[in-house]
Amino acid sequence: GVPLLFGLLFWSFGVWWVVMASLLTLAAHRRGLLPFALSWWGFTFPLGAFVSCSFRLTRISGIESIGMVGTLAWGLLVFLWSLALIHTLRGVISGAVFRPHP
Repeated sequence: GVPLLFGLLFWSFGVWWVVMASLLTLAAHRRGLLPFALSWWGFTFPLGAFVSCSFRLTRISGIESIGMVGTLAWGLLVFLWSLALIHTLRGVISGAVFRPHP
């Protein structure tokens, strides 16, 4: 019904957001414009919400391709969590996260 239509509409916007955010973040990182900061953890929250929404929408709609996109996004989420964790641990060990950024 109408709620499912709105769910699919908002989920489709989420797909667009994940693609655009990923491309823009990669471009900034390649140019050296994105040094590590603890705010990197903030990148994971919207992606986590998208993953959760994807799996829920798959159950509601029965559209398995949404679940496949959710699984791919989950893989990206795990990668970003790991990347942020490794950089955070390195920063804690070196003390860099406790110093102000110039």
